[in-house]
Amino acid sequence: MRGYLAQLRFSLPYIVHSGGRYLFRVRRFAQKSRLFFAAVCRRGGRAVRYARSVVGSRAVSLLCLAALLCVFYGKYITQLNFFVFYDDGRMIVHETYATSPLEAMKEAGIYIGGLDYLQGSLAPIRGSLAEIIIDRVYDVTVRYDGRHFSVSTAGETVASVLARTGFESRVGDRIAPRPDTATYADMEITVLRSISAFDTVTESIDYDTITRENHNMNAGTSVVLQKGEPGSVISVYEVITVDNKVVLRELVSTSYVEPVSEIVEVGTRGTVKTFDGTVLAYSRRLECTATAYTTERWTKKTNALGNIARVGTIATDPKVIPYRSMVYVVAANNKWEYGVARVEDSGGFRGNHVDLYFDTYDECINFGKRKCVVYVLYGD
Repeated sequence: MRGYLAQLRFSLPYIVHSGGRYLFRVRRFAQKSRLFFAAVCRRGGRAVRYARSVVGSRAVSLLCLAALLCVFYGKYITQLNFFVFYDDGRMIVHETYATSPLEAMKEAGIYIGGLDYLQGSLAPIRGSLAEIIIDRVYDVTVRYDGRHFSVSTAGETVASVLARTGFESRVGDRIAPRPDTATYADMEITVLRSISAFDTVTESIDYDTITRENHNMNAGTSVVLQKGEPGSVISVYEVITVDNKVVLRELVSTSYVEPVSEIVEVGTRGTVKTFDGTVLAYSRRLECTATAYTTERWTKKTNALGNIARVGTIATDPKVIPYRSMVYVVAANNKWEYGVARVEDSGGFRGNHVDLYFDTYDECINFGKRKCVVYVLYGD
């Protein structure tokens, strides 16, 4: 609001002057006429009386009066000067016979400081009109980049005051009041700096571990075939700060670095010692239920692979222990062993169930149903 008042303070006198220029001329003419008639009244009468007493003729008296009027007009009326001063929103009209604007200012009681300056011609005038604009110096406060300045100015705009402080504008700066605003006393000019920067944020992505069994390696051992490397998500943000405060944080781009899986080979080969001291290497250890079967009373003596059923062949669920697998069967409590056998039949079993072949029916009855451990040997 103060900015608008400041603009109005300087523009209104010009409007009044441009609209009332002829009014001043009328006033000047009236002033001249007033002085003219005053001179006529004061001195014209005496001159007429004196002329009549000298020449005794009315015609001669009139001629003398006309001459005196011409002298008075040329000496007084034509020498009257008009000065219009615009001082800090005020318009002062001063009529004087002084020809110098500075002298007229002193007569009008207008004083200027050492830093105040004048707009308009200071040349002497005679019988005419002169306009003088007085720009008073005042202080304004400028704030930007965490600093503040007190700047003396007169009749400048915000932009010109900032330029005198060495201010360099940047894209996005916010200047208050607007750069084209006229300054006024005790005005505060604030520049909010807008700084754009980019912030890169990297987030890690864990890698997967792929485990592969190696039957040629002992159980409990492992080898890293491919070292894993974490991936990352790289996000770039544009950060805009104004007066050291973040006003906008916007995601600009995102890029991905895929993780590299780690591949580990794990040994599965274990060893078991039979009752006779033989050490066998196995790939799997299964806890199973064992039963017994025989072909003693059967007409068909062959198994699922077409071989003659015999001691050392067993039946299993092929989905658990495939055909032709070599296994070692021993009691879960280690009190008996069936020994090394080959899977050649299925028997319709499901899950961890093995059926052990015996030569006689009595052996099967004596065996019954027991808990056992089956070691799947290599070569299956």
